[in-house]
Amino acid sequence: MRSKLLFGVFISTSILTMATNAADKEAANDLAMALQKDLGTVLMTAMMEDGPMAALHVCNLEAQDITANHDGDKAKVTRISHRNRNALNEVPEEFAEKYAELMDNYQASEGKAKAVDFISEGEQHISMRAIPTAQHCLACHGGNIEPELKAEIDRLYPNDEAVDFNLGEMRGAFLIEWQE
Repeated sequence: MRSKLLFGVFISTSILTMATNAADKEAANDLAMALQKDLGTVLMTAMMEDGPMAALHVCNLEAQDITANHDGDKAKVTRISHRNRNALNEVPEEFAEKYAELMDNYQASEGKAKAVDFISEGEQHISMRAIPTAQHCLACHGGNIEPELKAEIDRLYPNDEAVDFNLGEMRGAFLIEWQE
């Protein structure tokens, strides 16, 4: 009888965990899409109104705050990259292996595998969502950046590594750390 009860508790816990993870995955997609939309809207507006230099300045002054505004009671959201422009966006060492897995899956699937969800040490649920390089991203992140713009990028970000990306390439990821 006790083994049946324990098995029932295990199954109930497993089903609840699967449902929570499914809900977290959907919520992670929603958080990533909302951040991408909000950040993209601000940058595209600046680019369309005043060109790539204006978008660069908006990114420099507002991107971290826009990202932080997407944190909530349930999750902390950050942007990370293997070739970052801002050191605040480095891939945390404890998530480097999963970031590499996401990048490998993204490349192998030609951009179709855009997410990885996992449990980190301490049983915290973590989600990563790929940030693909879109056409408009290439003005500041591609291999053919206008010299004046490149000089301003170098001035604002002396250790910049976020260049020479190709269209569709994974440029980084949204990191979602679920709060307990």
